Amino acid sequence: MAPRWLITGGLAGLLLAACTRTPAPDTVITPPPAAFSRAATLTATCSGCHGEARAETLSALTGRSAEDLLSALSAYAHDDGNTVMHRLARGYSDADIRIISEALGTKAELE
Repeated sequence: MAPRWLITGGLAGLLLAACTRTPAPDTVITPPPAAFSRAATLTATCSGCHGEARAETLSALTGRSAEDLLSALSAYAHDDGNTVMHRLARGYSDADIRIISEALGTKAELE
């Protein structure tokens, strides 16, 4: 026999039930893990080319200040170039570029 949620409303019914359920009073609601933070999501792309495994062939981001990264990423985003970095940077808003710069700049200072 099919599950009740499938019979009564399919996937839409399941999602609605999950979103409208009130947690028990003693339930502690925690924020999502840092792996899903906006900064972590945005900077994950950078590690594909600028990660430790590629440090010898591409510009390493370690040791760069947030201000330097902000300046470089903004230049890529607003210049007319057609490199991979120009194309990637154009996909981010100015707010995203600031978040990336601050996240990577902070990491660089702590390492």
